Amino acid sequence: MTNILSDDAHYRRVAELWLEWARLGQEQAVRPRAYFEEMQDLCRSFDSFALLLTLRALDQLGFEPTSLERSLSDREAQVRHGSRVARLSWATADGAISLQGEGVEPLRIVPLCSSLAALDDGQLRAVLGDADAHAATDTTTVVLYPSPSDASAFEHLEPELAARLRSLAHEVSTLGRRGVGFLPVSPWDIGSVERMARQLRWVTTAPTFLAYPQTIAQPDMSDLSRAHA
Repeated sequence: MTNILSDDAHYRRVAELWLEWARLGQEQAVRPRAYFEEMQDLCRSFDSFALLLTLRALDQLGFEPTSLERSLSDREAQVRHGSRVARLSWATADGAISLQGEGVEPLRIVPLCSSLAALDDGQLRAVLGDADAHAATDTTTVVLYPSPSDASAFEHLEPELAARLRSLAHEVSTLGRRGVGFLPVSPWDIGSVERMARQLRWVTTAPTFLAYPQTIAQPDMSDLSRAHA
Protein backbone atom coordinates (compact mmCIF):
# COMPACT_ATOMS: atom_id res chain seq x y z
CA MET A 1 0.00 0.00 0.00
CA THR A 2 1.43 3.40 -1.03
CA ASN A 3 0.37 7.01 -0.42
CA ILE A 4 -1.13 7.21 -3.89
CA LEU A 5 -3.25 4.10 -3.40
CA SER A 6 -4.41 5.18 0.06
CA ASP A 7 -4.90 8.95 -0.42
CA ASP A 8 -5.42 9.77 -4.10
CA ALA A 9 -9.09 10.29 -4.98
CA HIS A 10 -8.81 8.13 -8.09
CA TYR A 11 -6.23 5.50 -7.18
CA ARG A 12 -7.92 4.91 -3.83
CA ARG A 13 -10.67 3.08 -5.75
CA VAL A 14 -8.02 0.93 -7.39
CA ALA A 15 -6.77 -0.03 -3.93
CA GLU A 16 -10.30 -0.99 -2.82
CA LEU A 17 -10.72 -3.16 -5.90
CA TRP A 18 -7.35 -4.81 -5.31
CA LEU A 19 -8.13 -5.57 -1.66
CA GLU A 20 -11.50 -7.11 -2.54
CA TRP A 21 -9.85 -9.27 -5.20
CA ALA A 22 -7.19 -10.36 -2.70
CA ARG A 23 -9.86 -11.38 -0.17
CA LEU A 24 -11.64 -13.50 -2.78
CA GLY A 25 -8.39 -15.19 -3.72
CA GLN A 26 -7.50 -16.14 -0.17
CA GLU A 27 -8.02 -19.75 0.79
CA GLN A 28 -10.56 -20.01 3.55
CA ALA A 29 -10.49 -22.95 5.90
CA VAL A 30 -13.79 -24.81 5.67
CA ARG A 31 -15.29 -25.77 8.98
CA PRO A 32 -15.65 -29.56 9.36
CA ARG A 33 -19.41 -29.29 9.86
CA ALA A 34 -19.82 -27.11 6.76
CA TYR A 35 -17.72 -29.53 4.72
CA PHE A 36 -19.81 -32.47 5.96
CA GLU A 37 -23.07 -30.72 5.02
CA GLU A 38 -21.68 -29.84 1.59
CA MET A 39 -20.71 -33.46 0.90
CA GLN A 40 -24.08 -34.72 2.17
CA ASP A 41 -25.88 -32.31 -0.14
CA LEU A 42 -23.74 -33.54 -3.05
CA CYS A 43 -24.66 -37.16 -2.31
CA ARG A 44 -28.36 -36.33 -2.02
CA SER A 45 -28.20 -34.48 -5.33
CA PHE A 46 -26.62 -37.49 -7.01
CA ASP A 47 -29.34 -39.73 -5.53
CA SER A 48 -31.97 -37.43 -7.05
CA PHE A 49 -30.21 -37.51 -10.40
CA ALA A 50 -30.13 -41.33 -10.32
CA LEU A 51 -33.89 -41.39 -9.74
CA LEU A 52 -34.50 -38.90 -12.55
CA LEU A 53 -32.28 -40.97 -14.83
CA THR A 54 -34.21 -44.16 -13.99
CA LEU A 55 -37.57 -42.50 -14.69
CA ARG A 56 -36.29 -41.08 -17.97
CA ALA A 57 -34.95 -44.48 -19.05
CA LEU A 58 -38.27 -46.16 -18.19
CA ASP A 59 -40.07 -43.55 -20.28
CA GLN A 60 -37.71 -44.26 -23.17
CA LEU A 61 -38.62 -47.96 -22.94
CA GLY A 62 -42.32 -47.12 -23.16
CA PHE A 63 -43.29 -47.45 -19.48
CA GLU A 64 -45.96 -45.07 -18.24
CA PRO A 65 -47.29 -44.37 -14.72
CA THR A 66 -50.50 -46.17 -13.90
CA SER A 67 -51.70 -43.17 -11.85
CA LEU A 68 -50.84 -39.59 -12.76
CA GLU A 69 -52.40 -38.29 -9.53
CA ARG A 70 -49.86 -40.04 -7.33
CA SER A 71 -47.02 -37.82 -6.10
CA LEU A 72 -43.37 -38.82 -6.18
CA SER A 73 -43.19 -37.75 -2.55
CA ASP A 74 -44.78 -41.13 -1.74
CA ARG A 75 -41.38 -42.64 -2.52
CA GLU A 76 -42.87 -45.15 -4.94
CA ALA A 77 -44.55 -45.29 -8.33
CA GLN A 78 -46.19 -47.99 -10.43
CA VAL A 79 -45.41 -48.10 -14.14
CA ARG A 80 -46.83 -50.18 -16.97
CA HIS A 81 -45.77 -51.21 -20.45
CA GLY A 82 -48.17 -53.55 -22.18
CA SER A 83 -48.78 -56.50 -19.89
CA ARG A 84 -45.74 -55.76 -17.73
CA VAL A 85 -46.42 -53.84 -14.51
CA ALA A 86 -43.58 -52.86 -12.20
CA ARG A 87 -43.31 -51.00 -8.91
CA LEU A 88 -40.53 -48.46 -8.50
CA SER A 89 -39.55 -47.41 -4.97
CA TRP A 90 -36.66 -45.48 -3.48
CA ALA A 91 -35.26 -44.89 0.00
CA THR A 92 -34.23 -41.61 1.61
CA ALA A 93 -31.55 -43.12 3.83
CA ASP A 94 -29.19 -44.40 1.13
CA GLY A 95 -30.91 -43.35 -2.11
CA ALA A 96 -31.21 -46.97 -3.30
CA ILE A 97 -33.87 -47.57 -5.96
CA SER A 98 -35.79 -50.83 -6.34
CA LEU A 99 -37.74 -52.13 -9.33
CA GLN A 100 -39.84 -55.27 -9.13
CA GLY A 101 -43.00 -56.74 -10.56
CA GLU A 102 -44.54 -59.73 -12.29
CA GLY A 103 -42.46 -60.73 -15.30
CA VAL A 104 -39.69 -58.35 -14.19
CA GLU A 105 -36.38 -59.45 -12.72
CA PRO A 106 -35.91 -57.58 -9.39
CA LEU A 107 -33.41 -54.76 -9.77
CA ARG A 108 -31.61 -52.71 -7.13
CA ILE A 109 -29.97 -49.45 -8.26
CA VAL A 110 -27.35 -48.02 -5.88
CA PRO A 111 -26.18 -44.42 -6.45
CA LEU A 112 -22.57 -44.03 -5.27
CA CYS A 113 -21.20 -40.50 -5.46
CA SER A 114 -17.55 -41.55 -5.63
CA SER A 115 -14.82 -41.25 -8.25
CA LEU A 116 -14.27 -44.97 -8.73
CA ALA A 117 -12.23 -44.46 -11.89
CA ALA A 118 -9.66 -42.50 -9.87
CA LEU A 119 -8.81 -45.50 -7.66
CA ASP A 120 -5.72 -47.59 -8.28
CA ASP A 121 -5.95 -51.26 -9.25
CA GLY A 122 -5.62 -52.57 -5.70
CA GLN A 123 -8.25 -50.24 -4.26
CA LEU A 124 -10.66 -50.97 -7.09
CA ARG A 125 -10.26 -54.74 -6.74
CA ALA A 126 -11.15 -54.40 -3.06
CA VAL A 127 -14.28 -52.36 -3.90
CA LEU A 128 -15.41 -54.82 -6.59
CA GLY A 129 -14.75 -57.83 -4.37
CA ASP A 130 -16.75 -56.31 -1.52
CA ALA A 131 -19.63 -55.45 -3.87
CA ASP A 132 -19.79 -58.99 -5.27
CA ALA A 133 -19.56 -60.51 -1.79
CA HIS A 134 -22.64 -58.58 -0.65
CA ALA A 135 -24.64 -58.99 -3.87
CA ALA A 136 -28.15 -60.33 -3.34
CA THR A 137 -28.74 -63.81 -4.74
CA ASP A 138 -32.26 -63.05 -5.99
CA THR A 139 -31.84 -59.44 -7.17
CA THR A 140 -29.83 -57.79 -9.92
CA THR A 141 -27.67 -54.96 -8.56
CA VAL A 142 -26.14 -52.07 -10.48
CA VAL A 143 -24.04 -49.24 -9.03
CA LEU A 144 -24.25 -45.77 -10.60
CA TYR A 145 -21.24 -43.52 -10.11
CA PRO A 146 -20.22 -40.12 -11.59
CA SER A 147 -18.68 -40.31 -15.05
CA PRO A 148 -15.09 -39.04 -15.24
CA SER A 149 -14.87 -35.71 -17.04
CA ASP A 150 -12.17 -37.22 -19.26
CA ALA A 151 -12.64 -40.61 -20.94
CA SER A 152 -8.90 -41.28 -20.58
CA ALA A 153 -9.43 -41.60 -16.81
CA PHE A 154 -9.86 -45.37 -17.28
CA GLU A 155 -6.54 -45.83 -19.10
CA HIS A 156 -4.44 -46.19 -15.94
CA LEU A 157 -6.48 -49.21 -14.88
CA GLU A 158 -5.98 -52.79 -15.99
CA PRO A 159 -8.22 -53.53 -19.00
CA GLU A 160 -10.24 -56.06 -17.01
CA LEU A 161 -10.97 -53.54 -14.25
CA ALA A 162 -11.70 -50.72 -16.68
CA ALA A 163 -14.21 -52.95 -18.49
CA ARG A 164 -15.83 -53.96 -15.20
CA LEU A 165 -16.53 -50.30 -14.38
CA ARG A 166 -18.59 -50.05 -17.59
CA SER A 167 -20.43 -53.40 -17.55
CA LEU A 168 -24.06 -54.25 -16.89
CA ALA A 169 -24.91 -56.70 -14.14
CA HIS A 170 -25.75 -59.66 -16.39
CA GLU A 171 -22.49 -59.19 -18.31
CA VAL A 172 -20.43 -59.99 -15.22
CA SER A 173 -22.69 -62.66 -13.73
CA THR A 174 -21.91 -66.35 -14.02
CA LEU A 175 -23.97 -69.48 -13.56
CA GLY A 176 -25.08 -69.62 -9.93
CA ARG A 177 -23.35 -66.34 -9.03
CA ARG A 178 -24.70 -62.84 -9.54
CA GLY A 179 -22.30 -60.03 -10.27
CA VAL A 180 -22.75 -56.32 -9.61
CA GLY A 181 -22.89 -53.96 -12.58
CA PHE A 182 -21.22 -50.55 -12.59
CA LEU A 183 -22.39 -47.71 -14.83
CA PRO A 184 -20.83 -44.22 -15.14
CA VAL A 185 -23.54 -41.56 -15.35
CA SER A 186 -23.69 -37.78 -15.08
CA PRO A 187 -25.71 -34.79 -16.34
CA TRP A 188 -22.96 -33.93 -18.84
CA ASP A 189 -22.71 -37.49 -20.22
CA ILE A 190 -25.33 -37.88 -22.98
CA GLY A 191 -24.94 -41.67 -22.93
CA SER A 192 -26.23 -41.95 -19.35
CA VAL A 193 -29.88 -42.53 -20.29
CA GLU A 194 -28.91 -45.15 -22.90
CA ARG A 195 -26.79 -47.07 -20.41
CA MET A 196 -29.55 -47.05 -17.82
CA ALA A 197 -32.13 -48.05 -20.43
CA ARG A 198 -30.01 -51.07 -21.44
CA GLN A 199 -29.96 -52.32 -17.85
CA LEU A 200 -33.71 -51.76 -17.46
CA ARG A 201 -34.43 -53.42 -20.81
CA TRP A 202 -32.62 -56.53 -19.63
CA VAL A 203 -34.51 -56.92 -16.35
CA THR A 204 -37.90 -56.14 -17.92
CA THR A 205 -37.61 -58.36 -21.02
CA ALA A 206 -35.13 -61.13 -20.18
CA PRO A 207 -37.59 -63.17 -18.05
CA THR A 208 -39.97 -63.38 -21.02
CA PHE A 209 -37.26 -64.38 -23.50
CA LEU A 210 -35.66 -66.88 -21.13
CA ALA A 211 -39.03 -68.55 -20.56
CA TYR A 212 -39.12 -69.60 -24.24
CA PRO A 213 -39.65 -72.29 -25.34
CA GLN A 214 -42.35 -73.30 -22.92
CA THR A 215 -42.08 -76.74 -21.34
CA ILE A 216 -45.17 -78.94 -21.72
CA ALA A 217 -45.52 -82.01 -19.57
CA GLN A 218 -45.93 -85.20 -21.59
CA PRO A 219 -49.22 -86.96 -20.78
CA ASP A 220 -49.26 -90.48 -19.44
CA MET A 221 -49.63 -92.71 -22.57
CA SER A 222 -51.34 -95.48 -20.57
CA ASP A 223 -54.20 -93.09 -19.74
CA LEU A 224 -54.62 -92.32 -23.44
CA SER A 225 -54.71 -96.05 -24.32
CA ARG A 226 -57.43 -96.71 -21.78
CA ALA A 227 -59.41 -93.72 -23.04
CA HIS A 228 -59.39 -95.07 -26.65
CA ALA A 229 -60.32 -98.55 -25.47
